[in-house]
Amino acid sequence: MKESFNDNAYAPFATAGGSTVDGTAFFTNGDRHATCNEVDLIPSTPYMDEVVDLRRKDVFGAPWWDSERGPNVDAAIRHSTCNGSAKFAFTNLPAGRWYVFTVVQAGPDHPPPCVPFYGSAHYGCKVHYRPSDYWNGHTLTAIETKPNAVTRVTVTEKDFYFTY
Repeated sequence: MKESFNDNAYAPFATAGGSTVDGTAFFTNGDRHATCNEVDLIPSTPYMDEVVDLRRKDVFGAPWWDSERGPNVDAAIRHSTCNGSAKFAFTNLPAGRWYVFTVVQAGPDHPPPCVPFYGSAHYGCKVHYRPSDYWNGHTLTAIETKPNAVTRVTVTEKDFYFTY
């Protein structure tokens, strides 16, 4: 990594503001339909921009977005949950550049039993039956919020950087 983690770079994102993100995350391919579950909003900082670039290039050993911890980064990262229509929202945000991160899942109505990996169930499951029946994709979508405005975002298969 060229950039070093700097918790202070996240301080402007750890405050409240008047911006809102109104989003949808889904994927459709024939009869396969995928929707999001949890969504994270991650601040764009020089360090995080490099992490995202490495993840998109699938560089072995690249850090995950949550590899570093600190009081500002912990306060700056926002969490939301998608509803049954694959919609999510974030409110009271400061203006700035962010990444929308989610795991989109497609498969049978009842997903297979799974084992969490990457240290958290948030990242998905390893499959215990025919892999062709179940599919996941991680997405990272860059957005910019403006002061006291609503930013609308739609996350689809074009935003996938990692699938399995």
